[in-house]
Amino acid sequence: MNDNKILGLEAMIISEPKTKNVVSLLSALKVGSGKTLLVLDSIDQNVMRASNNIANLQVRSYKDVSTVDVLTSENIVMSKGALEKLPERLKALK
Repeated sequence: MNDNKILGLEAMIISEPKTKNVVSLLSALKVGSGKTLLVLDSIDQNVMRASNNIANLQVRSYKDVSTVDVLTSENIVMSKGALEKLPERLKALK
């Protein structure tokens, strides 16, 4: 995990399941072409469909994200909702 970025989003809302929408968002965030982990509080079908064809992008719910996902990603983009709910999930693991 050298020089990786951790970025936050208020929310991930995509009106149409188009890959170019997600590519535009990642480009605006200056994520680059490295392996990117997108962690959301809830994943709708438009986000899943739009991100399926993007190489090096993994989309996970905060409930399903693993240590391996985090450690093998160069960039992590997390929604505000996921960040707020993550401590609750970690408490349940104890």
